[in-house]
Amino acid sequence: MQLDDIQAFFRIRSAGSLSEAARRSGIPKATLSHQLRRLEGQLGALLFDRAGSRLTLTEAGATFLPLAEDVVRALVRAEDAVAREATAQSVLLRIGTVDGLGTNLMGPLSLAFMEQHPGIRLDLLVHDAVDLFRRDAGLDCILFADVPPPDDARDMIAVRLGHSVSRLYAAPGYLERNGTPILVTDLKDHQLIDRRLGATLPKWSLSDGNRRVELSPDGSISTNDQWIAKVAVVQGYGVGCFPEFFAAGEVAAGALVAVLPDWESDRTPISILYPSHRFGNPHLKALVRFIRSHFEGFFYFPYRRTDVARLKA
Repeated sequence: MQLDDIQAFFRIRSAGSLSEAARRSGIPKATLSHQLRRLEGQLGALLFDRAGSRLTLTEAGATFLPLAEDVVRALVRAEDAVAREATAQSVLLRIGTVDGLGTNLMGPLSLAFMEQHPGIRLDLLVHDAVDLFRRDAGLDCILFADVPPPDDARDMIAVRLGHSVSRLYAAPGYLERNGTPILVTDLKDHQLIDRRLGATLPKWSLSDGNRRVELSPDGSISTNDQWIAKVAVVQGYGVGCFPEFFAAGEVAAGALVAVLPDWESDRTPISILYPSHRFGNPHLKALVRFIRSHFEGFFYFPYRRTDVARLKA
């Protein structure tokens, strides 16, 4: 039984079809199909029901799943046990996060880590939140700003870094042309730029400590990319709702100002998560320890070398 065949089983199970598994992994569909057939041949049982459009586990597949997970964990623990003897150049850590945290947290902290650990290679990956916790994502750790999904993160250790809160922002020029909202009800007269998640209609849930409102942004621009939404707001197309850290650079530069500053979202945790069976990997532990000790709320603009240097002060 080959590890690649077991990994193919996980990829297909997570994706629900060979085509989707091939798209996500970049592995040809024919290769995944061959690996699955070889695994089923060795086991002498079909692992997936192929009757419908979506592949689902057979009874044999459901029995095999937790045992296969144990096999993979055992192999990873074996690799981690000898990781101290590995040369730095042979160490690769894969870090995953979502778009807003990628530039404002993962990027600068990872670059600062590499300066102190020369030779260790990092693979920095930005995913949609729904894809971060896939079993076939192959990530060593995840930077996440929210409550992790309980089922997907049940075998992960979460190290709390801080919290995130979102507020309303607009460009000074937009407010000069359209007026500054004084009451939360004034927002009905403004363009609200949304950042939707897939087909889900966006909602902004905000509170001033006493009252709570839910806003449905319906501006002339909508996007599924947080950076595009911020560019639109900076250029004066409307009011946006962003995590405080995500707008900090533009606020400092005068490109954005807070709107109705007493109103904010609920605070969500920011954590770094890694599989519990990876606790013995010294390189992963060093990365987690570094990020935890250097996390300062990441209120800095990460493109300038001087800001990265300030991180290490």
